[in-house]
Amino acid sequence: MNVIQETTQVQQLNSQLKADLERRQLAATRALHKNLKTETKTRTLQFKKSQRLSANSVLTPEQELERVKEVY
Repeated sequence: MNVIQETTQVQQLNSQLKADLERRQLAATRALHKNLKTETKTRTLQFKKSQRLSANSVLTPEQELERVKEVY
């Protein structure tokens, strides 16, 4: 009888741990998607801003290459 109770307790603990792990993984996945979306928006805005700046000034190909190297 005692072994059965212990087995039941271990199974309950394992199921609780599994449920907790699934919740944390789901939260981490959602956070990752949110962060990626935010980062994509930021990079898009930076790119658009750099395009506006480069459209306003006429650069030689060498100057443009140097500018790209500085950014990356």
